[in-house]
Order: sequence, then C-alpha cells, then structure tokens
Amino acid sequence: MRTIGDIRELRDGIRWLVRLRMVAIASVVVTTLATQYALRLPIYYPGLYAVAGFLLAYNLLFAWMLRGSRWRVWTARVAANIQIFLDFLSLTVLLYFAGGIENPFLFYYVFHTIVSAILLTRVEAALQTLLAIVMVTAMVVLDTSGILPHWPLGIVPGLDVKAAPLYTFGSLFALISTLTLALYMTISISERSRRKNLEISAIREQLTRRELPRVEEELLREEKLRSLGQMAAGIAHEINNPLTVVLTNIELALEDLPKGGDDRESLEIAREEVIRCRDIIEQLLTFSRGGTAGRTICDAGVVLSESVALIQNYAGLRKVEIDRHIPQEEIYCRINQNQIKQVLVNVMMNGIQAMPAGGRLKVELSQKQGQYVEFAIEDSGVGIPGSILSRIFDPFFTTKKPGEGTGLGLAVSHKLVEDHHGLMDVSSQENKGTRVAVRLPCVH
Repeated sequence: MRTIGDIRELRDGIRWLVRLRMVAIASVVVTTLATQYALRLPIYYPGLYAVAGFLLAYNLLFAWMLRGSRWRVWTARVAANIQIFLDFLSLTVLLYFAGGIENPFLFYYVFHTIVSAILLTRVEAALQTLLAIVMVTAMVVLDTSGILPHWPLGIVPGLDVKAAPLYTFGSLFALISTLTLALYMTISISERSRRKNLEISAIREQLTRRELPRVEEELLREEKLRSLGQMAAGIAHEINNPLTVVLTNIELALEDLPKGGDDRESLEIAREEVIRCRDIIEQLLTFSRGGTAGRTICDAGVVLSESVALIQNYAGLRKVEIDRHIPQEEIYCRINQNQIKQVLVNVMMNGIQAMPAGGRLKVELSQKQGQYVEFAIEDSGVGIPGSILSRIFDPFFTTKKPGEGTGLGLAVSHKLVEDHHGLMDVSSQENKGTRVAVRLPCVH
C-alpha cells in the first residue's frame, strides 16, 4: 500500500514523463523528417507521423489531468500504468514502421522498463515488462514471417531479417534478457531505497515523538528561569542593602556584650541567619548574572585538583574516600575558574552528603571526541528517585531537610555551565549512587 508521500512521488514521476514525452515527440518528428527528405530510407512515414500524433494526443490528455488539485491513490496508479503501457505500445509500432528488429533504437525498451520499475510497484512493473516482451516478440514474429509487410531500414547493406533467423532471434533474446536484468536490478535498488526511506522516516518520527516533549519542557524551563532570574536580581538588590545594615548593627552590638550571656547567644544566632540570607542572595545574583567575564584559558586538571583540595577535609570528616582519575596530559578550556570551581565543589559536596555512612567519591577528568572536557563525579550514595530527577535543576527544589539546603546549588551550577556553552548531565539509581557529568568545550 502506497503512502501519501508515495502518491506525491508517483504524481511527480508522471509529470516528469509528460515533459520528457514532449521532447520524445519532437525528436520523432524531426528524425522522421530528416530520414524522409535527407536519407530517403524505405520506411513507412505515414505510420510514423500517425504514432507521433497519437503520442501527442494522449500526452496532452495527461498534462490536462495533472492540472487537477487532488489525485486519489487509484487515480495516480492507473494513470502511471496506462501511460507506461501506451509508451511501450507506441514504441513497438514506431519500431515496426522503421525497420523492426533492424532498428538500433530497439533498446529504448530498456529505458521504459527502468522507468516502470521506479514508478510502479514490483508486480505492476513486472507485468508491464512482460507486456513489452509480448509486444516486441509479436512485432518481430509478424514482421519477419511475412504476415505483416516488412519496412526495411536499409542501414546494414545486405541484411535480410527474414533470411537471417539467427541474427533476428539472437537480437530478440538479447533484448529480452536485458529487459529482465534491468527490471530486476532497478526493482532491487528501488525497494532498498524505499526501505531505507521508510526506516529514516520511522526513526525521524520516533525522535520527534521522543524529543518534542523534552524540547518543550526545556523551553518552558528556560522561560521560567529567565523570568525568575530577572525577579531574583531585583529582589536581591533590594534586600542586600538592608541585610548589610542589620549585620553591621549586630556586629556592633556583639562587641558591647559580654561572652556567655543569653543576649549574646541570641544575637550570634541572628548573625548566622543573616549571613545565611546573604549567601542565598549572593547565589541569586550569581544565578541572574551570566555573562562571560573573567574567563581565561586554563588546565582543566589543575581546576579539578584545586576543587578537590577544597573539600578534602570535609570528605575526611564524613568518612568519604576520594578516588581521583586525572590524566597527566594537559587539557585546556576557556572558563571562569572561580565559577567552575563553585560548580565542582557544589556537586562534590552533594555527593558526600548523599553518603551519610561514608563511602567512595570517584572524581574523573577526560576528553570526549577531542571537543569536550568532561568532569565526572560519581558517588555511591542513596541516589535520586526517578520521579524527581527531572526537577533537580529547578531553583529552590531540594530534598534536604529545612535549614540544610536552599535548593539553589544545582540550579546555579547548571546556569553557570550553560553560560559556558556546556552541558550538565545527571544519571542516578536509588540506593546505588549518582553520576554527574559536567562537559565544557575544549581549547586546542
């Protein structure tokens, strides 16, 4: 069964045949005139002009039919089959009036066979070729047996097709075998091409179905983050100044209070909370800024080593062993070192906190396809449930207890990596661990 795409292809093929047939008609008329008045060959010229007129008539009919805006499936198939059948018939009659088996244009049957195999189904093309073989065989037999008058072409001196059955039927056999081979090869190539096109279409459709929801979700998320970033920048600037004043006054008040008193303890708690609020505001500002300032070409291995050094003591206190895999050869990238260190430290801290009973944190640096440097951080912790994995980069989303996290760490990290034209990928299995890969473009 043909699809809509196949019907369009078939209709385009019919349109192409109509145009090509116009050229063929002109060629027949010009060749006939030249043969009649220049070469004066003893062939039947009225028959040739009649066939040219017949070709023109049905070609104009199909050209008119193509002007219709809509074709049904059966219309296109019937039109294609009728055209190819009439082409075979016209070619047979033309050849009969112009020498029959003597005519070197006998092998034009091959061209029409190839066209039928391309445009039609396998069965239809085989039937058309079989009809062509019947036509040309009947023409040769009737022509050489004397049942129909023979119109000798006369381009080969001394050739009498009636007296040379070996030449006649040898040429016929060569033509039939060539048509059969052309049909088989063209059908094989066409079927393979159609299968490939169907496979490509199926893969494209699968990718579209799979990727479309993800792309829509990503676009929605980017729009939410853009709006949140603008709002966060405004809020942060408005709150930062009053917090600075509050923190300054708390510091001044603490200087006048004796150590150990209840009032001092309350103020110290207040100071810690104000500092925590200020840190959140700083993260919000980082989230909203973006930009490319402060980027330099540096060795990714050095950046990772320095980041590991920052959390080494914390990992030791939590009984977490750090397993490093940093290659000796230098891998360069253009980054803001402080921002990428912030990303790596944040990811490693999350990994350590995901192993409350201790464990192993694997840190690895590698180069991917010569285009990206990958910082891979893998823990053996509790993992992330699949139901919330897609939300881990959302601002203020956290699975930690109140007071232990703001939900901004991964959101800020993801934003910083995106600002570096990089990719942050997270894969996780519950009770087995989490792997975070940060990929950034290399500099060669």
